[in-house]
Amino acid sequence: MKIEDGTGTGNVAQVDNANRIQTKAVIIPLRHHVSGEHQDAFQVSADIAIVATEQNLLLIKNTSNEQNLIVSYIRVEAAGAAAAGIDAYFNVKVGGDYASGGTAVVATNVFVGSAHAAEGEFYDAQGSAIVTSGTFTQIDRTYQDNNTYRKDDSIVIPKNASLLISHKGSTAVGQAYCRISFYFSEEEH
Repeated sequence: MKIEDGTGTGNVAQVDNANRIQTKAVIIPLRHHVSGEHQDAFQVSADIAIVATEQNLLLIKNTSNEQNLIVSYIRVEAAGAAAAGIDAYFNVKVGGDYASGGTAVVATNVFVGSAHAAEGEFYDAQGSAIVTSGTFTQIDRTYQDNNTYRKDDSIVIPKNASLLISHKGSTAVGQAYCRISFYFSEEEH
């Protein structure tokens, strides 16, 4: 049995004896497709000295008029006994907004050599504290007694919404690192 293309090209599809059409698929993560095909995948990171018992470390805000910002991966790590102590933790929060402070940083396009820039505002706490407004809602927390935390998930950030990574501990000593990988999409994959 064969199935012919109805447009007259003469192309045919192979069908087995159970009437199943032969197909072929390559499966890759969506973020790889978005990076390779659209050059629209990025990451931003912060390596911050812990200077307060509760400290905002990294804030990202979607400013795209047409696309959602999809967070695909978060990594946080603490160094130093106090920053990584049993009572210390990182918060992942959404919903509030950037007010002032921090240092504006540029998101890196993960398609090497691409000049395409991310549509957003990105701040780390290098130099001055990130001040927020509105109410942020915690969506995840990780205690740092295991020293490294990875969140492989999809968090959809619509236009003008923000995501904030903060650290809380009993003392203001140590170092915190966080990285957020994200891409832009018109749909909420």
